[in-house]
Amino acid sequence: MAWTHRKDLKLADPVPYKCAFVSSQVNTVEAVLTDSLKTSGPGWLSGPNPDFPQAVVLDMVYLANVVKIQVTPHKTCRPESIEVWSSRAEDRNDKKYKSLGVIVFKETIDRRPPDPKPLFVDTLAKWLWFQVGPPKTYPSNAKQQVGIDEIQVFGYYDKPPTPPPPEDPKDRRRFDIAIHA
Repeated sequence: MAWTHRKDLKLADPVPYKCAFVSSQVNTVEAVLTDSLKTSGPGWLSGPNPDFPQAVVLDMVYLANVVKIQVTPHKTCRPESIEVWSSRAEDRNDKKYKSLGVIVFKETIDRRPPDPKPLFVDTLAKWLWFQVGPPKTYPSNAKQQVGIDEIQVFGYYDKPPTPPPPEDPKDRRRFDIAIHA
């Protein structure tokens, strides 16, 4: 079977989101909660000596089909791992989250910025909840903070079903009359 190029296949696009909740942070709340983590500044950094796991909840705005989540951790306040959960519920406090997987960050020897780590999924989600684990131990991170420089979500918005047109009561009466005539 020969390989053919299909123009109808669409690659996953970045899906916009809003940061809806963080359990603690150094940045001001307004800066992080208004837009995605990358465009709102340097990303997210927890407060000093926080309880773990820390939480970051993203609002996908509409129900989205998510196929890939890519997380770039903070250079010196890197968590050991992040567990990712999703929910289709309208309210982020609804307890109907399901686990999508765990992203584990390896320790780097050199001081280069960490590479983004992907998590491949196939789920419909309105909310993405990131449970950020404790940090890797670095001498420069005495306050045990964790941080995320960037989160990218790839997929597409799920199109809601088109509701049927409202029924006109006059049409129904004509139908009933025609049957009984």
